[in-house]
Amino acid sequence: GHPGVDCGGFVTRLLIDSGFEPNYNYSGKASDGASSVSGGQLPWLQANWPQITPGSTADLQPGDVMINTGATHTFVYVGEVAGFSSTAASASVSVNGTGWRSPMADKSDLLASSHTWWRKK
Repeated sequence: GHPGVDCGGFVTRLLIDSGFEPNYNYSGKASDGASSVSGGQLPWLQANWPQITPGSTADLQPGDVMINTGATHTFVYVGEVAGFSSTAASASVSVNGTGWRSPMADKSDLLASSHTWWRKK
C-alpha cells in the first residue's frame, strides 16, 4: 500500500510524526481504534478536541483539522508556508495508480458550510 497518501492517512501521520498530536486518531494504531475519517478521526476528534467555528481564515491556526459533512475528507490548516501555494494541506489517492499526492495544496473554501473545524486543546 501507500501509507499516508490518502487524506486521512496524511493528516494522521502529519500530526503524529510532527509531534504536534501524538495521540491523534488513536495514535494511528488500528488495534486502538484508528481508522478512516468517519471511523477513526471523527470519533477521536469528538472525544478529544473542541470544535471551533472560524468567522474568517484569520481565526484558523496551524494544526486545526477540517472534517467535511459526511466525513469523507479531511485536511489540516498549515498557515503561510514559503513555497507552498495554499494555507491548507491534504492528500489524495491516485485514481489511476500513478498520481498519489501527499502533501498537496488544498484549494477548498476553508470556510465552506460543509466544513467542521477542530482544534487541539
